Amino acid sequence: MDISLLEHVISDQTDILESVYGDNVAAIPQISPLYKEVESYYDAGITAPNYVTLLWTDDNWGNIRCLPLASERNRTGGAGIYHHDWNSLVVGTNTAVFTFTAVASGQPRLAVPVTLVATKQAALPSGFKGFVEGSGAISMEAFHAPRNTPVNGIAWTEIPGYGGTLSGVTTFPRDIAHDVNLTAGTGPSLAYNFYNFDAVKDSGNITVTAYLSPWWNMGEADHPLAFRKPRIFSPFLHRERPPTAGIPPMALLLTAS
Repeated sequence: MDISLLEHVISDQTDILESVYGDNVAAIPQISPLYKEVESYYDAGITAPNYVTLLWTDDNWGNIRCLPLASERNRTGGAGIYHHDWNSLVVGTNTAVFTFTAVASGQPRLAVPVTLVATKQAALPSGFKGFVEGSGAISMEAFHAPRNTPVNGIAWTEIPGYGGTLSGVTTFPRDIAHDVNLTAGTGPSLAYNFYNFDAVKDSGNITVTAYLSPWWNMGEADHPLAFRKPRIFSPFLHRERPPTAGIPPMALLLTAS
């Protein structure tokens, strides 16, 4: 990271404030939020003017990496902490309105109200371990399956660093001795525990999006993908995700009722 470049950006921002509000920039309330990657820049030596308030924030779940030292609290601008107190929210939808104001020389006063919405779900069942719905979706890393069931000595194995996130999975071993053709639903499997707050029970739809990469004869008319029940699908290229190691990812959309 180029600390000198970032400090140059801060200096340019100060020049902009001076051109609009005059020379007394220190009288304008200003904060420098030290949030996630910005905190690493601060640890690496980036500095803000002494009159700027240093603000430490959490990671949206109440976890703060560090607290301001006495030397930081005693700056002219001081230091502060911003955190989310989920315990003070009620179960359901919570809203708050913030009004942001701006004043510039020769311009009318601008006030923009912004409504923030936070949804607090009910507590999970006691002892539940697995994936939990958030904002209407459940995201799972393929290898984080609590149950990996092999068949005929073939099991799902992790490919570290493969794909757009943590890793990918593939069946292994893949040799002459394990070259078998299994009926859909009878091969090695991965099983996941998940909890969704909008209960589906015996009715309703769940849309499953799986990211796949083509290999061997997958995608050919005589070797389609087969899923349990059985269901046959022809995968299509998902062009919104960048290729991995020269292989274009594929997206598969399944809707189960």
